[in-house]
Amino acid sequence: LIYSPTTGSVYCFACKLFSNDQKNRFGNAGFQDWKHADRALSMHENSDCHRRAMVSLTTCMDTEGLDKCLVTQHRAEKKYWHDMLHRVLNVVRFLAERGLAFRGENEIFGSPHNGNFGIVELIVKYDAFLAQHINKHGNMGHGHASYLSSTICEEFIALLGEKVFDHIVKELKEAKYFSVSVDSTPDISNLDQLMCVVRYVLPNGPVERFLTFLDFETHSGQDIAKSLLQFFEKIGVSIADCQDQSYDNASNLSGKYQGIERSDNAVYIPCCAHSLNLVGQCAVDYCFTAISFFSFVQKLFFAASTKRWKVLLERLAEANEKLPVVKNLSETCWSAHADAVTALQKGYDRIKAALDHLCDDSQKPDRHLEAQGLSKTMEKPEISIMTEIWHMILERFHKTSAKLQDLKMDLNTAVVLLESLYHPNFLILKNEVRITSHVLITTEMSYIEDENATDNDDGESEETQLLPRESFRIETYLVIMDKLLSALAQRLDAYKEVCSRFGFLLKLTSMSVGEIHDATKKLRQYYPTDLEDYVTEELVYFSEFVKTEFARKSSGDGPEIQIYRLLVQNGLQDTFPNIHIILHMYLCLMISNCSGEHSFSKMALIKKEHLNMLTLMSTEHKILCTIDFSDLINDFAERKAQTTFMI
Repeated sequence: LIYSPTTGSVYCFACKLFSNDQKNRFGNAGFQDWKHADRALSMHENSDCHRRAMVSLTTCMDTEGLDKCLVTQHRAEKKYWHDMLHRVLNVVRFLAERGLAFRGENEIFGSPHNGNFGIVELIVKYDAFLAQHINKHGNMGHGHASYLSSTICEEFIALLGEKVFDHIVKELKEAKYFSVSVDSTPDISNLDQLMCVVRYVLPNGPVERFLTFLDFETHSGQDIAKSLLQFFEKIGVSIADCQDQSYDNASNLSGKYQGIERSDNAVYIPCCAHSLNLVGQCAVDYCFTAISFFSFVQKLFFAASTKRWKVLLERLAEANEKLPVVKNLSETCWSAHADAVTALQKGYDRIKAALDHLCDDSQKPDRHLEAQGLSKTMEKPEISIMTEIWHMILERFHKTSAKLQDLKMDLNTAVVLLESLYHPNFLILKNEVRITSHVLITTEMSYIEDENATDNDDGESEETQLLPRESFRIETYLVIMDKLLSALAQRLDAYKEVCSRFGFLLKLTSMSVGEIHDATKKLRQYYPTDLEDYVTEELVYFSEFVKTEFARKSSGDGPEIQIYRLLVQNGLQDTFPNIHIILHMYLCLMISNCSGEHSFSKMALIKKEHLNMLTLMSTEHKILCTIDFSDLINDFAERKAQTTFMI
């Protein structure tokens, strides 16, 4: 029986379909006589018309009818397109996670110019199903659905990217507290893109994720803030939970200058690695001798000429050890300066020999003069001295910078690394350089001093004449070292405020109850709505627990990350909720914006219209590989099968 709310009547399903008897109210007008329903139903069940209708219904259901054939055909079509789309999706994912271009000059299968998507042709050699599909549907032109065209690739790119993006946003909302890094750079079409990277904490530790590229009108802080705030509002993330904004020391990107201040608790932390670059750059800019030295180092990079490069490689190969080749300098990455100076320091004699060879063998007069000038420059004692000085400085800077770019790096450890350059280890470095430079100056400049002494024997001078050794020490060496120290001190000041909030985490196991009370009191002044009154008691008990656990086991990570993992792995988030919040706030602080610069490196490979999604999938390829896209394939296959069915 079936009931119709519209007519308020009861019908017999079988009779409604197969009975033509006008007297059969259950199959025609419907039954509404509820008072005599029992008697009427009994009579209907035993009627001839009902029996004939039931026989017809049973026969129809058992027969291989048209509807069953259509269902079978639809299922076969769906399975076919499911298998086909599964292969296409894997190809799209393979290319996207590597940041490779999809299409070439055409989309013709068999053409050597069809781009990286032509990898499908390689798969065909080992996949009979795909080979059959391409033979049947490939190169059929517009209007024929093959699901191998650029259209389906673009649709898959959008859908896969949305899946990865939604996964990151979900993690971000669950973590609650986060930091954001913004930076801008023009793409290959010379359009400015604002990169957005977030850092938040998962149960196994902090992660940094690229989110998107945003368009903006000008480089003012207001326009950047407007684009950023609109984006977070669109994805449903509260900017009030932002704890830190990381920037590359540009004033328009630091909220304290132009007003990216919608989060009361947000602090502004310059990129530590970039700050270290600026320290080195500052020391060079204030010393003419240093500027001249690095200009000379840049001229030694003569890879543009294959002949001169071959001569250099031959001379370096004559050494007993493998020597690095000279490197090109970079304006933004000071690790290139370290590599270049190291190559010069280790292969000084061999590089000089290569230049001498070019002086004798060079066919062009200008090349001969250039090589001769560089060779004579290398004979100057100040060049060898500057090489030793900058080698010692940049070697320490390079190792520190590489460590600062580690994703596991936390703020307290980063500040300790920077302070190690400043005091006392930097003073040790200063002494090392002083000893080295003193030896070099003494041995290599002695003949200059002798000449000066001879020249000054004929009379007394009213002005004090500095010896070359003293002149170099005062005008070059001390200028470089003092500027390095002052620049380091200035950069360290930018991190002191934040370290004053969370610095106690670094020494939690050795703090007294009074020190814990002072630390939590200060922290509650910054975060009154996030932390509760009994945070001090929590931290006292938790510090005792940490002491016990650290005595039993400890890993190579920083103490803050170890403390966080102890909390999570032992399931103590609900027992110490305030500690959990404090660790989340601290570990989400972004130390450098190197993740964003890595995202920028993808921009040269990806067209503007697909920039966001392809960069997202390439940068966050680990997420791309872990997401299950079976529901996406099923939806596509269902739609394709329905289209085929209707046709």
